[in-house]
Amino acid sequence: MRARLFGLGRPLALMALLVAAADAVLVPMALFTEALSDDLLQRALGASAFALAVVFLRVVFDPAVQRAVVAANRELQEGKPFAARWISPMDPTWGAFGSRTGNGVLPWLRLVLLAEFVLGIVLLGTSGTPPPALLAGAGFGLCILLSLSQLKDHDGPEAPGANETPAS
Repeated sequence: MRARLFGLGRPLALMALLVAAADAVLVPMALFTEALSDDLLQRALGASAFALAVVFLRVVFDPAVQRAVVAANRELQEGKPFAARWISPMDPTWGAFGSRTGNGVLPWLRLVLLAEFVLGIVLLGTSGTPPPALLAGAGFGLCILLSLSQLKDHDGPEAPGANETPAS
């Protein structure tokens, strides 16, 4: 069996994590200094978009991730298909730093990139340059996809109800 990290193959997960971390470093530099050239930002944005597309396709076409997301959805709904449920950000299981939403550096990186994305959107009106906001959004998207893919480490095919198909 191949070594996995965040539910993906180790090389793909490390690439996505490193690109997201590079985005987290480049965004504040782009927003608050003139140290980065527009060419570097465009290249970083291209690399982030490529990494996002590759990880997205891997997550979408992985049946184990699909089963894990269905099982997590069923668990979050507590058996009531259309009932909304408030999840506290401090929830020990599903909160921002919960046991099921990622481990290690992933929750912190996700939080930093979300803050940078919101800040980039707020400052977008004043600066008029979208690459920092797009860069933060791509990095945040990578973190979300890594969080989704790591669910299969918790809810693999052996999880109760994971092999059942949801009623349409």
